[in-house]
Amino acid sequence: AATKDLLIKKARDLLRQANLDLAVANSIDGNRYLAYILGCEKIYGPIINKKELTKDLVNIIREKI
Repeated sequence: AATKDLLIKKARDLLRQANLDLAVANSIDGNRYLAYILGCEKIYGPIINKKELTKDLVNIIREKI
């Protein structure tokens, strides 16, 4: 499984390269799920399941629109 630092680095690289507003960096190792949501100025997480990820994404998008 990827570490926090590696997940965040990859998501930051993706944000820059693709000119994104948000990116999700996630990893699964057996039954262990780990995700971070990166915005241009903020990191949300750690997020430990997909249901929480979905809820957090909806809330972040609501704040931005």
